Amino acid sequence: MYFYLIIFLFIAICSLYEINQYPKRNKSLIGIIIFLLFLVSGFKYETGVDWFAYEYLIDNSYPIDKAFVNGRWDLVFPTLDVGYSFLNSLIKSLGGGIQILIFISSLVSIGLLKKNVEKYSPLPIFSLLVYYTFFFFIFDLSGLRQGLAIQLFFFSLRYLEKKNFLKYILTILLATSVHWTSILLVPMYFILNRKASIRNVVIVIIISTIVFSFQIKWLGVVMGDVLNQINGFTLLAGKVSAYTTNDVFAQNRGWNTYSFYVYIKIILLVILTYQKRNTIIKKEKSQYFNIFFNLSLAQFFCIFTFYEFYEMSERFKFYFLISEVILFPWLIVSFYYRYQKQITLCMCTIFIFFNSYIYFLEFPTAIAYTPYQNYIIYKMLDKKSTGYERLQEHIRLNSDE
Repeated sequence: MYFYLIIFLFIAICSLYEINQYPKRNKSLIGIIIFLLFLVSGFKYETGVDWFAYEYLIDNSYPIDKAFVNGRWDLVFPTLDVGYSFLNSLIKSLGGGIQILIFISSLVSIGLLKKNVEKYSPLPIFSLLVYYTFFFFIFDLSGLRQGLAIQLFFFSLRYLEKKNFLKYILTILLATSVHWTSILLVPMYFILNRKASIRNVVIVIIISTIVFSFQIKWLGVVMGDVLNQINGFTLLAGKVSAYTTNDVFAQNRGWNTYSFYVYIKIILLVILTYQKRNTIIKKEKSQYFNIFFNLSLAQFFCIFTFYEFYEMSERFKFYFLISEVILFPWLIVSFYYRYQKQITLCMCTIFIFFNSYIYFLEFPTAIAYTPYQNYIIYKMLDKKSTGYERLQEHIRLNSDE
C-alpha cells in the first residue's frame, strides 16, 4: 500500500507549491498537513516499537484519585519523568488507557510542531517534510515522551533568542518532567546564541573526527565520576547507569554507511548555510539562524564524540537534530532565482528521503510500522490487530543483527 510513501509524496508536492509561492504562505496547506500527521499519530493502534511499553506503564500506573485518599504519591511518581507519570495516573483515574494517552501526547506534540515551524521556518511545509522523515516514525509513532520533550525544547528556543533565561529554564524543566534527558539542555542557553563562526566549525569537526576515527575513550571515565557523585540520587543514578553499563544501551558505534551519511550530511549543511549566511540574515526570521547553526554543530559533536555509548548519543542527538528542520529551508531560500530554489528543494527532498526509506518502501525491518493500523478504522471494522506479532518479529530481526 505504501501508506507512508504517499504521505511523503503529498507533503513533497505541497513543498514545491510552497517554494513557487515564496515568500507567501499557504496556512490552509500547513493546517491540512498538520491535521494529517495528527490523524496518523494520534489514532495509531499498536503501531511502532514502543506502544507495548507505554501500554504496560499506563496499565500499571497508580490512579491519582487513590493517592489523594491514602497519600501514596510515591506510587504516582515512581520515575524521574514526573510530568508523564502524572499524565498516566490522571488518565487511569479517569478510566482511560493507552489510546487516550497516545491521543493527548500527539495532540500536544503536533500542536507544538505547528507553532514551532511557523515561528522559525521560512518554508514551514518543507520543514514538516524534513520533520516527517527525521522524527515522525521514531517519536510520533513510537517514543512519545522524548518526542514531546523535543518539541518543548524546540519551543523554548524563542526564549533563548530573547535571552529570557527564566522562561527558557521553566520550559526545559517542563520537558525534563516528560523525559529526564532534557535536563542536559540547560547549559545550551549559554552556547547556542553565539555568532556562527567558521573557527568553531573547524574545531568541532577536527576534534570529533579524531575522537571517532581513533576511538578515543573519554566519556566512560567522565560518566564513572558522575555516577560516583550522584549515587545518593537513586532514580537518576539508575538511569545514568543503564545508559553506560547496560550491554544493550552501552554499545559503541564506528564507521559504517550510516555514520558516513550523517557525517557528510551535517558537514555539507553547515558549510553551505555558513557560506550563505549573509543572504540568510537579510531575510525574515533570520534572528534564529545562529541558534540553529550552533545546534547543528552540537549534533555533530554529540554523535561523533559520544560514540562509546550508542544509546546516550542517539538520545541526545535528536534534541540537536531539530536544527535541520530549519536549516534545510534556509539553504533553499538563500538562492536568488526561483529555479535555483526549486532544484535545491528537489535535491534536499531526495537526500532526506533516504533517512526513512525503510518505512516508505516497507522494508522487513520496518515491520513494526507496516501496515499502519488506525484505531478508529480497526474498531469500526472489527479488524484483528497484528501489532503484537509484528513487534515480536521486529525484536527477532533486530536481535539477529
